[in-house]
Amino acid sequence: MLIPTEQISDEDEALYEKVSGEQWRMECLVHLLAKMKDNDLPGDFFLELLEDLTGWAAEQEVEEEQEVDTSAMTLLQLEEHLLRRTEGRGRRLALLQVLAAVCEGLSHTLLLRKPTQVVGFMGSLLERACVALARGSESPVESQTLSMGMGLVATMLAGDMQLGSKDYASMSLLLPPLDYISQKHPELVIQELASDLRAAIATHGSFCPDTVTQAVLARVPQKTRNIPTPQVTRNKGPATTQLAQDTPQIACDMPTPQTACNPAITRITRDTSTPQITRSALGTELRATGVSAGENEMPSPPTAVRSPIGSGHVTRAAGGVGGTGGGVNEGPPPAAPASRAFSECLLEACDPDVPTRAVALRSLTRALQERSPEALQARDRVLTLFLENLNHEDSFVYLSAIQGLAVLADSSPETVLQRLLEEFQGGAAGPSPGARSVETRLKVGEVLMRASRALGDLAPHHGRPLIGVFLRGVRDADPTIRASSLSNLGELCQRLHFSLGPLTQELNSCLTALIKTEREVEVRRAAVHVIALLLRGLSDKTTQVLGDVLLDLYRALKWLVRADSDDVTVLHAQLALEELDDVMKKFLFPVQKLEKKIVVLP
Repeated sequence: MLIPTEQISDEDEALYEKVSGEQWRMECLVHLLAKMKDNDLPGDFFLELLEDLTGWAAEQEVEEEQEVDTSAMTLLQLEEHLLRRTEGRGRRLALLQVLAAVCEGLSHTLLLRKPTQVVGFMGSLLERACVALARGSESPVESQTLSMGMGLVATMLAGDMQLGSKDYASMSLLLPPLDYISQKHPELVIQELASDLRAAIATHGSFCPDTVTQAVLARVPQKTRNIPTPQVTRNKGPATTQLAQDTPQIACDMPTPQTACNPAITRITRDTSTPQITRSALGTELRATGVSAGENEMPSPPTAVRSPIGSGHVTRAAGGVGGTGGGVNEGPPPAAPASRAFSECLLEACDPDVPTRAVALRSLTRALQERSPEALQARDRVLTLFLENLNHEDSFVYLSAIQGLAVLADSSPETVLQRLLEEFQGGAAGPSPGARSVETRLKVGEVLMRASRALGDLAPHHGRPLIGVFLRGVRDADPTIRASSLSNLGELCQRLHFSLGPLTQELNSCLTALIKTEREVEVRRAAVHVIALLLRGLSDKTTQVLGDVLLDLYRALKWLVRADSDDVTVLHAQLALEELDDVMKKFLFPVQKLEKKIVVLP
């Protein structure tokens, strides 16, 4: 098919030559910068571009605030004014093109060689963003510039750059503006990234959220790019003009950017400015694992030790007392003993820094889930660590301890459940019996509930001691302990099935007495909920296991529906009656199976 083409005019030819020539020069510039691997020039040039971009946003604000009245201008003045605006827009377009080419063609390890340069630029950028937020005049360009700048900081924190204590000290100047942006910025993504960057800087890289690593992955090119040949296509109505001139080309082999760290990687880094670990009563046991216990002596394992424990990989920066640790260096993991990494996690579980302690607890939990030999051998020490961290006030820490205790109870139910039962009854392992607070006992009750769910077919074997402790907890003086004991009792009883037979009379007496005599509303609700869970768990076996007490439970529920003043308790009782109604319907009217047996005689 023949397409009529228009004659290319001299203006079109000149415009094409100009555009293709500028693009070729830009490609050459990027290629030259890519060759300067041991030079600071690429980083200086990149930061200069970002500063120009920030100045562009400021110029836009000034132009919007000071609108020029063109009605009083002469034609010559108006022409000069329009030319200046056109030249300014041309410079801005060229700036964006060069910045995009640099970001796509150069690796972040080449652009970010000096953290102090980036910190200085980010300080002024964040201060300007705070001023714009205070005035309520932030533009989309400023938001994009701010997002790009915070991506630079995220790349420094989560990338391959080695950061020392001096670098983190200089980055501490960014904490106040990041805090302000995390509270005042209208975009939730920037708020979350600013908050996570602030946490990563404040903890010296010990805590690196997923949003920081995702920001790094968003900035790093996924693969190398070959520079394309410039080609301009114009469409003019029905006629199509295509310009495909032979233009100078340059074969640029871009350096392959190193892959950014995986978001699943959890960084636990150290440097000299990190607070020293405070040894508690566990110090003697932890030193038995082979870790040096000197106050001023820190282990200096090789860089990027890939440990089998933890929710991800535990990486360490090289450097001892005088080192500048804190970086992340990916690569082939050296052959470091796994016991050393495990011992460091045990020490970090006593660290006063909350993120470091929580990450260490989750690392120990992951080690137990993966059946790590070091974790199984040090089971008693890990159990003591988890129990001690139950008393911590931060939810991030004690929830990690609860999860770890549940996993530990699943792996070693004989010893761990016995210890947990002692703690739930009052804390025999404490300084004196009964020293455990109500809050700690409730946390232990949560662990026992999770352990009961995880027992599965082993519930009849390990459930008898648990039922005894829960029944004693029903008589506790504190109503919250009574409600917690009833909740745990319901979770366990629905998994015992026929093993519940000898305990039915005791359960019936306990539950009916609580329903009729208990004054606390929460406890009555929990008692009715136990009956509902019991009926739901036994299902078709209800008439066989609870045959002797089923009528008493039915009468107690009916009395509760008619006489109780609490609407929630009445609702629970109605749900339990519905469960009982379904069970009895299935018992009285079983499903008829239309089948016929055919026996073939020999």
